Amino acid sequence: MAQVSTVSACIIYTSPSQFNNHCSKFLFNCADQRASMAMIFRKYRGVTRDDQWVVGVGTAIFLAICIFYFWQRSITNNGLIDFEDIPSRKIVFQVEVNTAPWPEFSNLPGIGEKLARQIVDHREQFGPFESTDQLIDVSGIGPSKLEAIQPFLSITSNQAKVLKEQR
Repeated sequence: MAQVSTVSACIIYTSPSQFNNHCSKFLFNCADQRASMAMIFRKYRGVTRDDQWVVGVGTAIFLAICIFYFWQRSITNNGLIDFEDIPSRKIVFQVEVNTAPWPEFSNLPGIGEKLARQIVDHREQFGPFESTDQLIDVSGIGPSKLEAIQPFLSITSNQAKVLKEQR
């Protein structure tokens, strides 16, 4: 007999002839089983009328419950959210000029990573900004770019004094 190793219901064959021998034995043994299964299927030809009736009634009851549930939710007004009634909120993005790291500056319009790093380097080299207009001293920021980012900048006057005293 050929050596066959099994691993969790998987048979590993070492040669094609072993595979052919096993298949022919399996088919021969299954022939009797197939004949008996055919007799069972001839006697039982699917779902009976009673089974169909039970499934139909069950489906109708389920659909009636679903319809009642959604109808009840719509009457009590606990259903869907009406988007027209939600008040709109204005989102304000502000960058604190003297404490913000470069990634926050890079979120401003027209400011990339390089320019954001230059702003932070300028702040570290020359001290905190006393006003947002001093950003024009950073190379790469002109009057138009400063005007574009001005609404997003904030500075606390006390903060600039405290930061200068710390240095």
